[in-house]
Amino acid sequence: MPAAGSKGAPKNPSEIKDDTSSSRGEKQVLMRALSNPPFREYHVWWSLSDSKYGGTALLCKKQLEPKKVYFSLDRLGTKHEPDGRVILLEFDSCFLLNTYSPNNGWKEEENSFIRRRKWDKRILEFVLQIEKPLIWCGDLNVSHQEIDVSHPEFFSNAKLNGYIPPNKEAKIDLCMQDCGQPGFTLAERHRFDSILTQAVRSHRKVLRDNIQGIRRLSRRGGVKRVSGLIYEEICGVLEIFENVIRDAESQNYGIPIGKLIDAYRFLHKEKDMEGGFSWSGNPVGNYVIDPTICPRYRGKRMRIDYFIVSEKLKDKIVACQMHGHGIELEGFCGSDHCPVSLVLSDEAWRS
Repeated sequence: MPAAGSKGAPKNPSEIKDDTSSSRGEKQVLMRALSNPPFREYHVWWSLSDSKYGGTALLCKKQLEPKKVYFSLDRLGTKHEPDGRVILLEFDSCFLLNTYSPNNGWKEEENSFIRRRKWDKRILEFVLQIEKPLIWCGDLNVSHQEIDVSHPEFFSNAKLNGYIPPNKEAKIDLCMQDCGQPGFTLAERHRFDSILTQAVRSHRKVLRDNIQGIRRLSRRGGVKRVSGLIYEEICGVLEIFENVIRDAESQNYGIPIGKLIDAYRFLHKEKDMEGGFSWSGNPVGNYVIDPTICPRYRGKRMRIDYFIVSEKLKDKIVACQMHGHGIELEGFCGSDHCPVSLVLSDEAWRS
């Protein structure tokens, strides 16, 4: 659904477009559904794009009232992320982040590879700075490992006719390559792995680097007094900081969020060719608009929709399920994506 606002005027990403007869009809159908069970028990937030291409919505049971709602990764006021890609709810015990990650595309362009690199960098910065456990869900537009696609070789060798990414032949780290199906390039998978695994290491490294820097400066005489402390006292304070880090590592507190866990893969270790994918190629449609719409994509599937949780919450995972299966797209509800669900124990909200 596009954002409200007439052509050429600023759009309101929190409101659904209704200034034409067709958009009014679409909005009425949607609002009627949301006013009936079970949806009337939920509060809904919108972050919409200027077109139907983008935009997100998030529904939350009314008894789970968040402390704050944000629409951008930088958590600045009421500002919305371009294309409506972010809705973030802050609760007492955790953050709930819903994102529609940009597609990597096929080319080294501002709205393709470059945009996706910037997005992944901002996501990593976000998970490094938050101070509560995280539940991250949505279309993340990346398949982490070969087990997450139906035909790894097909997706690795996919290409846009007549175009070769500039780093295809370059002598660079393979993890930086953007060759292959968007969502399954080595570069994207490497960056996603870094987001999942480096959050805790990076944050601790920053703390330790700062401690060591102050220690070296003190030894050289560069720090004579800090808030009235002499060199020996500074060393004592630094030793306390290092002990705090060690305690945090052993007790799993005090350092933001730690490693992130793919909830579905945490429960389902083996490849499931029938029901283990959330996206499927479409054999019928306009190939010029979308290269994945063509006969050779029939039965080619990827898992690009996720629930990601902080390591602290992994033992609270009860179930995580794909609700579509098979090459006939049963359960896909007319989309190329199927619903994905996560069930957490009640303790997750009281942690």
